[in-house]
Amino acid sequence: MAAGIMRNDRDKVLGNLRRRPAVFPDGVLPEGWAGWKGADGAGGVGGVGGAFSRHFFPDPAGGEEGWEGRSGWISRFIRMAESNAATVARVGGMDEVPAAAAAWLRGRGAELRMVCGPGLADLDWASAGISAECRRPADGDEVGATRVLAAAADTGALLQVSDGGHSLTLSLLPPLHLAVLRAEDILADMESVWARMFVLHPEVPPRAACLITGPSRTADIEQTLVLGAHGPLAVHAVVVGG
Repeated sequence: MAAGIMRNDRDKVLGNLRRRPAVFPDGVLPEGWAGWKGADGAGGVGGVGGAFSRHFFPDPAGGEEGWEGRSGWISRFIRMAESNAATVARVGGMDEVPAAAAAWLRGRGAELRMVCGPGLADLDWASAGISAECRRPADGDEVGATRVLAAAADTGALLQVSDGGHSLTLSLLPPLHLAVLRAEDILADMESVWARMFVLHPEVPPRAACLITGPSRTADIEQTLVLGAHGPLAVHAVVVGG
């Protein structure tokens, strides 16, 4: 009897969600979602002017500058990523990524060697003195470089997916993770990030998705923070353009 009641309640909740229109909290409709309808075909897209993100993720710098369009999103993303122990560099174009990567690796005293995903294989890594291989990571690989699908300004989270141009293992197994993202892929909030994923994968969603917010960490043992516990020891985001 109880199981039947729980099932009815679950169906009621899911039905209510399906009937509601999609809401993007910052009033920004992700590219490609014009005319989108809800699951029942009768919905639409609404917004509440950023009240959700501003309330639950207030700007750590104070004021509203973190929510003023694209430039505000980029600034907010950088602040949030750095507050989560990641580092960030900005470059003007993809051709500048190898030099930025080399500067980061030298600063950490790491070898100029890495494995990268297909989305970065065509960059001229050798011009920056980096030996790069496009393959899955193996034991002993210190640096994994990936293209990031999207990022959320409100939390500084990076969305990494597993598909033909991206690999989750490259962002999880090597102790150093170099994440490359375009400035236009920095969106206001997580709702917009998920929407971007489904726009880019309209037929079949990626096999797996991972949200990365700075280096892996744990404080399970005596409340002492340890970085690199379950994944990368360091995350460096290179923002291209903007």
